[in-house]
Amino acid sequence: MSVTEARRVRSMADIRPGRLPFAQQAALMRLQLWLTGETHQRMLDFGSQAQAILLEYARSDGTLDTAAAYMAQMQIAKAWSDTFAGWSLMVERARREAASIPFGSLAVMHRNYVKPTARRVTEASTNPGSVFEPQLGQVVGAAGQRIYGDGLTLSGRIWRMDRETREGINRVLMQGIQDQSSAWDIAKNLEQFLGAGQDCPRWTSTRLYTLTKKDIASGDRRGLKTGEECKGQGVSYNALRLARTEMQFVHHLASDQVLAAQPWVMKEQIVLSPAHPVPDICDDVIAQGEGGQGIYPVGSVQLPLHPNCLCFKISVMQSDEDFTARMRNWMAGGSDTAMDQYAHMIGASTTRQVLEIDFLEDFAAQALGVWLWGGPEALKDRMGL
Repeated sequence: MSVTEARRVRSMADIRPGRLPFAQQAALMRLQLWLTGETHQRMLDFGSQAQAILLEYARSDGTLDTAAAYMAQMQIAKAWSDTFAGWSLMVERARREAASIPFGSLAVMHRNYVKPTARRVTEASTNPGSVFEPQLGQVVGAAGQRIYGDGLTLSGRIWRMDRETREGINRVLMQGIQDQSSAWDIAKNLEQFLGAGQDCPRWTSTRLYTLTKKDIASGDRRGLKTGEECKGQGVSYNALRLARTEMQFVHHLASDQVLAAQPWVMKEQIVLSPAHPVPDICDDVIAQGEGGQGIYPVGSVQLPLHPNCLCFKISVMQSDEDFTARMRNWMAGGSDTAMDQYAHMIGASTTRQVLEIDFLEDFAAQALGVWLWGGPEALKDRMGL
């Protein structure tokens, strides 16, 4: 393990269990912020490519004849195919990262809460490998099969977006030819159709890398989802709306699975985002919970409650005294189906192995630390870029 990795693991291990939901939400916001900047940058790059192609085929007066327009259209279509393929792959990886973050919380909880609660049986250490791979694959796969209100799955929506964008690009080009517009004006109209903000990549980079680790781990998300620079329109807006919706869904699906897997979690509590603007369904759900505080049985509420919902869940845990007594009974051979299921999930076949396993270094679990504190290169490496 490198020095950088060791520092990250120690930082994750230092997160207090009670702050995990806030750290997890901050990591998700950083992931979404990173994707926002990357999406705008890719749209800007494509716009620049299209502009260069149009100018290359323009006549001396700046316009394009029919043959030149056709050649330009073919090259621009190829450039879009490459751009969209890269963006789609990036979104798929971002979905997986969004689903991975909750498993980092579980890894921290296991190390900082479960293991210290019970007596240490042995000093031996095991390396469980990719413990969470089966669960992660199941969550991502299930999320991908979800049927939206329009009757399409995620793959169907991505295909539709690609098709509609191609058609829109062609309309801009053909309208420009029909109006005898200059190649420069056509490129500007295409830029408007893409709707990417020129200042968005720089703004997102500033927000990603200027907050301190302490700010982020404490749940400070100032500015992470706001800013006119990234408001976007057209293709950029639609692309991010699709990506964010899917990332939120798969993240909460994984969070629910992780909550349900923790025997010491008695209930869940819905928490409003600090950026919650006006009363809506989120306030109603919280008011209808136990004591008017948004407390429900685990798995009762499915987030997000609406598009761009930033609410999240925290766990209502069993008291330390009760959990300690429960762990002692289970380790002594007492019956506890929930603890048996937890042990099976983390790859432990005996009570002894539950105490030996430490999976902060599991690849899925590392997503929490990377998206909380990772610098530019760490994030690119994580996304395979």
